[in-house]
Amino acid sequence: RKTGTTLIRVSTVMGTLYALQTGRKEGREEGRKEGRKEGREEGRKKQAMETALKLKKKGHSLEDIAECVDFDVETVRKWLVS
Repeated sequence: RKTGTTLIRVSTVMGTLYALQTGRKEGREEGRKEGRKEGREEGRKKQAMETALKLKKKGHSLEDIAECVDFDVETVRKWLVS
């Protein structure tokens, strides 16, 4: 009788460990995805800021620059002031 109870407990522990390992793996994968997404967005923003500065030096209007870099005028204005 004790053996049956022990097997059930072991089975439950094994199931719990599997669930934890699976959850950790999924969590790591989700974290990597999110990190890549944030990195791409940060890179896009950096490139847009550099392009905005170059366009300003060439005499383009704030509105034209914002349209070219695909950011709103206020955001571009902040970049060019700082």
